[in-house]
Amino acid sequence: MIKVFVWLILLLPLPALSLNCDTINQLSMIQKHNLSKSYSYGQPYELGYTLAAIALVESQAGKWRLNIKTGDVGLYQINYITAQNTLGVDRYYDQLDLHQRLIYDDVLGAEIAIATLEHFRKSRVMTSEIWQQMIRSYNTGSQWKRNKQMKEKADGYLQKVSNSINLLQKCEKHWR
Repeated sequence: MIKVFVWLILLLPLPALSLNCDTINQLSMIQKHNLSKSYSYGQPYELGYTLAAIALVESQAGKWRLNIKTGDVGLYQINYITAQNTLGVDRYYDQLDLHQRLIYDDVLGAEIAIATLEHFRKSRVMTSEIWQQMIRSYNTGSQWKRNKQMKEKADGYLQKVSNSINLLQKCEKHWR
């Protein structure tokens, strides 16, 4: 696992984010707790920092749990269609229940986020390239491979997650 993040530090520049722990220190105790729990949920899959960074990027570690524009919800901003497909939920009232649960059920959100990342992993061997593809796909699905505008969006998301991982690693004593 450490190898992946060493590669990220070497491969991805950090132009948009200064690695200043004040960013982490300004989070509430609940947000820091959410980061720590996200790390724990992802750790068995070698995705500890990744899941914590996704939580930080997507919802500011739980501060914003509902995206009105997209309908994405929860700590990891799970897309409702992705959630329904992942869990095989197709009845209307079950869908309503699922969407409401996803807003605050961080364990369920982590399970779906990890399942989504693992779906795009495609390989048991984690390389820097595979990790980058997973993160791009978490944000845009496979569209980033076929569409220049979506690739730019996915690359921007990859940069945000990478920057957040670097920040979380540097400032680990402030949130774990």
